Amino acid sequence: MIKKILAITLVLLMLLPMVISCSKKDNEENDSVSDSISSDVSESDDLYDKNGYLKDSLPELDFGGYEFNILGWDDGYVDDFWVEEGSGSAVSSALYARNKTVESRLNIKINATFIPGNFNNQSDYVAYVINTAYAGGDNAFDLIGSYSMCGGTLATNGIICNLYDLEYLDFEKPWWSDSLIERSELGGKLYFATGDIANSYIYALHFLTVNLNMLEQHHLDDPRQMVKDGTWTLEKMKEMTKGIGAELDNEDGKTAGDAYGYAYYSSVEPDCWMAASGMKMSSENSDGVLSLTDDFLGEKTHTLITNIATQKHSTDDWYNKPDKSVVLGGNALFGGVSGEVMDDFANVPFKYGVLPYPKVTADQEDYYSLLGFAYTTFSIPNNAKDPDMSAAVLECMNSEAYRSSSPALFERVFKSRFSSDSIDAEMYDYIRAGAYVDSTRIFHSVFESSYGWNGTPTGIFRSAINTNSGTWMSDVAGIKQNINTMLSNISASTK
Repeated sequence: MIKKILAITLVLLMLLPMVISCSKKDNEENDSVSDSISSDVSESDDLYDKNGYLKDSLPELDFGGYEFNILGWDDGYVDDFWVEEGSGSAVSSALYARNKTVESRLNIKINATFIPGNFNNQSDYVAYVINTAYAGGDNAFDLIGSYSMCGGTLATNGIICNLYDLEYLDFEKPWWSDSLIERSELGGKLYFATGDIANSYIYALHFLTVNLNMLEQHHLDDPRQMVKDGTWTLEKMKEMTKGIGAELDNEDGKTAGDAYGYAYYSSVEPDCWMAASGMKMSSENSDGVLSLTDDFLGEKTHTLITNIATQKHSTDDWYNKPDKSVVLGGNALFGGVSGEVMDDFANVPFKYGVLPYPKVTADQEDYYSLLGFAYTTFSIPNNAKDPDMSAAVLECMNSEAYRSSSPALFERVFKSRFSSDSIDAEMYDYIRAGAYVDSTRIFHSVFESSYGWNGTPTGIFRSAINTNSGTWMSDVAGIKQNINTMLSNISASTK
């Protein structure tokens, strides 16, 4: 992780300030990609390109014009894979250029097929992959890009390659996600990965907004500086939000029209607090077998749940249900959001900043940001025509994205359009560097298919915060055996 942060820091120091208005959607006014972020790997023999971005170590490869087929999911994240020429935005133009560069470097022609594959369609997506791969559709796809929960299911079905067995993939490079690789690896094997290649990875990160007008109104210190100082903690957030709750709409109870210290967009919000703690919900033993951790099963999680649930249910300062109108209306000091919703802030009636969720305890070393479920992981079917060729294409696409489409999105959109000032740009680096994922989330669908939502680690944790039942120890004890058995089976199925 340190090596990657240093590489990213070098890049940021060498970049010129860029302010271009663009967004994930392609319906804004046309905006071409500046030559300053285009990639020219052949420009020199140095390790870095002219903009300070690390180049990959791929040799010169020629796959003879091969028609390279990618399967993706079409529920809002087509631009992880392919866009048509002239789609409009700087990000789309960079994606188009990225794929054309990959085609030129490797002498291939990329074709992309999209089918529904989000949370509600993941079972059909997996069934399609299995049936296509093993029921007469031999060599149908060379690369699979799927909704995050699908990768674990495909791995347990034994139909995708161990990426560590393949040539050309270099997971030490900064375009791969360290945290996801660490938590996805099972028994020394890795079946799916992601990184700069997927715009959805950035959009799926969860973090906080801060209403700078309210901050000034209440004479509070800027929490973004606390992040830099390492002193931004849950206790500090509770202190800052205390007494902010106020009746504004003359309606009984806590309503969306009142003022709050903290409110949030999404039902995923409880997961953000588990992520903020940095706690592992599961881990491998010395035999490479996954099981739930003592931290998750015990007092550490119980204390976290009690802390958050008390704030949401027993004070007037935190809103206790998702409602984006509280945040967008300017009635919340802090708002829990994800990258996917930042377009909503284009016309808010207040000045805002961004920052990671706080450290749960003062002795925590880092800040952690939940990586939600709606992002793409990439895998290679084990009946692909040439798995090593697929690996070369995946490495090349990810590497080119790191130098072109990812800067277009992260530097130009998030750090410029979705920022109020220069300190926000620094906050996005903290948010991205602390991306949190856990094996129980990666394999969530495997648990849910057998035990239902409330029989999963994520489901039972959300329920404990939302209901404020105070019965964590007994609740988690009820699922421990089932989950540990399933984790053991998952470990066995991927060996």
